[in-house]
Amino acid sequence: MCQKYVWKMHQLVSKNGILSGLLFDRNFDISPLFSGNAKEYEQLFQDTFVFKEIALAKNSIAKTAGTELFLKFYKNTFIKVNLYHFEGITCSGCKNTVTSKCVKLMVF
Repeated sequence: MCQKYVWKMHQLVSKNGILSGLLFDRNFDISPLFSGNAKEYEQLFQDTFVFKEIALAKNSIAKTAGTELFLKFYKNTFIKVNLYHFEGITCSGCKNTVTSKCVKLMVF
């Protein structure tokens, strides 16, 4: 799942708004845009939204039953979310290394 989605949702959800919906609770060989698991989603959304609920979806159709998570998050209005584009980084491990170094530079 990409950080761009979290950034955009934080922009779109109003001050007291809620982000609610379904995300896949599985990985695919040929991955759709949003595949992962609850732990990955929690890590991705943890600073930008306050979790109200994240649980296995109860009303899925038979084909996707047991593979969808229902989420309900409140917008964290105490932070500003920025999105940075890194040129030339070809793997998520490299991006994590660069990001951690940038964070260390920004800490006062």
